[in-house]
Amino acid sequence: MRTRLLALAATAILAACGSPSTPAMTYQSYTYGCCAEIAAGMLTWHAGQQVALHWQPQAGPPTADNSPHTLALRIRVTGPFKSVDALKQAISQGQNPPGVRTIDAKTLAVNDRTANVPTSELDLPADLAPGYYNLEPTVSSGGNSESGSSIVTVQ
Repeated sequence: MRTRLLALAATAILAACGSPSTPAMTYQSYTYGCCAEIAAGMLTWHAGQQVALHWQPQAGPPTADNSPHTLALRIRVTGPFKSVDALKQAISQGQNPPGVRTIDAKTLAVNDRTANVPTSELDLPADLAPGYYNLEPTVSSGGNSESGSSIVTVQ
């Protein structure tokens, strides 16, 4: 009986310990935030200006998936609005009054495994009216997107 109990205890201990497992490989992922110029307070632009906006890589969560995924980086500017309140109201309602236009920078493609500092070039038309504009950077991947919003002034 004692031998049988020892054998059962040894079996339970071995089963609990299991065989040594190999640690899973993990890979660093990155996402991007926009833009260094906004953080530096460069929010006054002029009609006809070419604005360079630098995306900042941000460490994302480690992942076991070793495949890089494409991220689309987009910048859109919408305006002019007569006041900050008018801009916020229009953006929150998803409706733009007559005379409001949208300007898009070329969409950039990066991957989530490489920390680069991509630059979006936004060409402001020479006839761009002064006022308040909504700057909307968006990062998209696999049907998901994340965007933000800042207010810029065109003089």
